[in-house]
This record gives sequence, structure tokens and C-alpha cells, in this order.
Amino acid sequence: MELSEVQIGEIIDRALAEDLGWGDVTTEALIPGDQRGSGWIVVKGKGVLAGVDIAAKVFHSVDPE
Repeated sequence: MELSEVQIGEIIDRALAEDLGWGDVTTEALIPGDQRGSGWIVVKGKGVLAGVDIAAKVFHSVDPE
């Protein structure tokens, strides 16, 4: 089954709403709202990386920049 872009967006929105809910009190208390960060995916061996396109859409939903 293949999902449309609209369906994917709706699933992402629902998942983020469920996961974030009212927010993260600790994060809001300790990290300024304008703080930016970066990260890496480090692999230690051969493997398959799946879901990269969806992950990019999730990150874009949280921060379009």
C-alpha cells in the first residue's frame, strides 16, 4: 500500500501531537527556544538505513529551516 503525501503529512502531524503533547517541561526550562543543534548517524558496520525520506519530512514539520 502506498500513501499519498497528504496522508503521510497527516500521520506525521498526529504522531508529533501525540509524542509532544503539551511539550517537554524539562527541555523548555533548560534549552532556549532559539537554540539550534545538529546530529549524526554513526554506523559501526554494514546495514540498511530505512525511513530517511519520512525522517526528513518529520524534521521539516518541526523546523522548516
